[in-house]
Amino acid sequence: MFYVHLRFRRLSPRRLPPFTPLKLPEIYGALCLQWTLSNATTLLQVEQKLDPELRTIFWIEMICQRVSQVALDATKLQDEMNSDNYKLQFIPMMRPIRENKYRNSSLFGKLMWWHNHFWSDEATWMQTAFLWKAVFGLSGFSPEDLDICITHIANTRLRNSTTSSFSNYGMFPFNALVSSIPLAIAVRSTRLPLLFRPMNGIQRALVGATIYFTTMQNYQHYAYLKTLKDPSSIKRAIEAALASKKKGAKSG
Repeated sequence: MFYVHLRFRRLSPRRLPPFTPLKLPEIYGALCLQWTLSNATTLLQVEQKLDPELRTIFWIEMICQRVSQVALDATKLQDEMNSDNYKLQFIPMMRPIRENKYRNSSLFGKLMWWHNHFWSDEATWMQTAFLWKAVFGLSGFSPEDLDICITHIANTRLRNSTTSSFSNYGMFPFNALVSSIPLAIAVRSTRLPLLFRPMNGIQRALVGATIYFTTMQNYQHYAYLKTLKDPSSIKRAIEAALASKKKGAKSG
């Protein structure tokens, strides 16, 4: 496709001004990267469905549904989350679980922490952690795996929403990129490096941000679960918690 496009451009030179500073190889390179990440995400989904050790993903997705159900009719839980106990005891107790890895990591480790935790803020994470505690409790999980599970769920949830879904972070850089095109065309027409070079840099950054936020979010969602230290113990703890609640419901 790239060579066909290249040949076409040689036979029919471009008449419109360029929308971005990207050259043809860069455009196809960006599309190839996006395609590669999308396919890698699909392979991760298939792998987690076929590998017995990685089927924790189904337990996690079930947790998302269960958490949503709890949030729908949890007036009591909402009241508890507005209480001083939640603000003064629960949040200080859970914050080290969320932040310890960041505090004790190298620069690369800190960047990876942001890569995994960027998709939801602390308030969403704490609300998800509180709902996790209400459904499954906190015992039986290592702090590292607990952070991964809660972050995995929090990253799919909109703050103060009962719908498990991704926030579309990619729309902001994409809209900014599209909005910058008229200005970029006008600036390049001046042929003044002092003007068009900063605009070129801004547009390149927006293209990179659009690819990262639109593609990497899904990839991170599935790849993050592969970093679980002991997924089998998580499954056992979840099964035990659900069995206990089911038994309590029957006896009640």
